[in-house]
Amino acid sequence: MANESDDTRLEKIDQKLRILVVLAVCQAVITGLMFVYLVLENFIPSNSTFFLLLIGLGIFSYLFRSRIPSWFGSLSRFIFANLFEMRKSDSIKK
Repeated sequence: MANESDDTRLEKIDQKLRILVVLAVCQAVITGLMFVYLVLENFIPSNSTFFLLLIGLGIFSYLFRSRIPSWFGSLSRFIFANLFEMRKSDSIKK
């Protein structure tokens, strides 16, 4: 570790922070969906809640149908690039 320059260590820290940010965003989205589901469940019977959630997901996917594939592509490229780079840097240490 003493042989590594400051730039490479900062890059590794930056990559790990990016992964943490992605995980935090995913957690916030899931928490938000759970909150919406619980609010709808209190005011609407359970079958209607499920149908409203499906309708909402349908509307969201229709509105963002051109952007969703690029979101999945960029997210998967980001995750796999960082995953392979971390594995590569771990193998260099050995």
